[in-house]
Amino acid sequence: AEQAKLGVASAAEFIDAGRWITEFPDVEVYIERKDGEHLRNIRVYDVRNPDVSREIRASSGRIQTSETSSSITVELQD
Repeated sequence: AEQAKLGVASAAEFIDAGRWITEFPDVEVYIERKDGEHLRNIRVYDVRNPDVSREIRASSGRIQTSETSSSITVELQD
């Protein structure tokens, strides 16, 4: 469990609050505020199809990592 906590902290370090994150494929993400693994005021834009505007908003979220894979998951809450 301690190793998983360290992984979450490391993953959270790569996400900057207050700027658009464009490094992920197919989406652009904005996080207004970050406190460790906890995120506030999140906006996600699906940019796969420029003719269709898709936006997901959440008031809060949390970064999660898997012990068995190298993926990062952001759990959104509203």
